[in-house]
Amino acid sequence: MRNKGESENEQQNTLEAPRYKVRSLQQDSIQFLYKMRVANKIATIEEGTPEQMYEELKKVLQEATYEALGQEDQYQKRKTTPEWWNTDIEELVAEKKAAYNKWLMTREVGHREEYIHIRRKVNKMINTSKNETWQKKCSEINCYLGST
Repeated sequence: MRNKGESENEQQNTLEAPRYKVRSLQQDSIQFLYKMRVANKIATIEEGTPEQMYEELKKVLQEATYEALGQEDQYQKRKTTPEWWNTDIEELVAEKKAAYNKWLMTREVGHREEYIHIRRKVNKMINTSKNETWQKKCSEINCYLGST
């Protein structure tokens, strides 16, 4: 049976464990590099007690993984706002939400029509902004490639 302190310590170790870029293993060159690093490092493990060998193996695997794959950024999971998003869209979306809530409270036909009108405006503005961003990116790529 485990002590309470041991299970808390395990949880902290799990939370603080580094996250590696495992997706990069889909590339053959990265797979080869990883296999070579692991093989070379395992060859250096000295014999000892099973516990010592386990700790050494764990250390070697973590080192090889870090060298071959690298670590993920801590803040990578944060959602970023799309390039096409702007304050005008944000304000219109807030207006749309207010109109929707007003219609939900009253269930009047006029409030529903107002909500639908604002929703259509939001969709048009989003599509326009997306298209403008797309055109801008395409022109940047064409300039980079040397096209006109």
